[in-house]
Amino acid sequence: MGRQRLPKRANAPLSRLKCCHYVIISFVTCFAGFSAFSVSYYASSTYLRETLSHFFSAGPLEIEYAASLRDLFEFYKSKNFPGKVNSINIDYYLKYNDFDYRIPQSVTYTSAIYNDNIEILFRLPQKTAISAILIIFHSCRHTAHDWFYTYERQRIIGAAIDLGYACLVFQATNNSTRCWSNKADIHENKDVKMVFKGLDGFYKEYPNLALLPIFTFGSSSGGLFSSIFVTNQRYRIHGQALFISIIHPEILYTRVKANKYPSTVWIRVCRT
Repeated sequence: MGRQRLPKRANAPLSRLKCCHYVIISFVTCFAGFSAFSVSYYASSTYLRETLSHFFSAGPLEIEYAASLRDLFEFYKSKNFPGKVNSINIDYYLKYNDFDYRIPQSVTYTSAIYNDNIEILFRLPQKTAISAILIIFHSCRHTAHDWFYTYERQRIIGAAIDLGYACLVFQATNNSTRCWSNKADIHENKDVKMVFKGLDGFYKEYPNLALLPIFTFGSSSGGLFSSIFVTNQRYRIHGQALFISIIHPEILYTRVKANKYPSTVWIRVCRT
């Protein structure tokens, strides 16, 4: 007598449905847990607050400008933090030999166009004998013109001129980020080539300055570029100042540790 085949269980579709429900619930639980962790993580920083304020703010924040130059200096006075004694106080009454940076009309400079439309902004000492050249490289999102229109940078220009430095300010070739090229190989660095061409034109116009020692000052991205530029063999650099910047890591290992590098001064900003 043959054995009859039993029909499939009627609850088989129901079992598959429950299995699908378990998978969906597990996925939703994992997603909710991950979301909660992400929110908790970013809430501990300012990222979430800045993002939410950006989307839900009523409109762009209005910047309040100082009513007078004296008010601006009040803003820069050191605040009550532990390192106050080491902080910088801007002296409202400070004057330089060549100009009074409180009077914008006195802070003049020359803008010259050289090879391939390379612009150099420069100020030559007028009341002090020229003893050296100072090449200045700006930071990201800034321009060469900022060095003659902002008080902090004007102070650096004024101090350098009083020491007899002719100040030459270059503009990075990247017009979008305004940052300097960080390629360590100077033969592949387009900004190095640009500075070469600019200096060639400048010295052709001022041949009496060609034998003076050259120093560089680089701020942030400009400092990183300066650490590369000083390795060139075309224009010998006698020293550099790096403002809130570092020496390019590749240059550090190939040049600095081999004692084939000019004197370097670091200027940092800190609160201690």
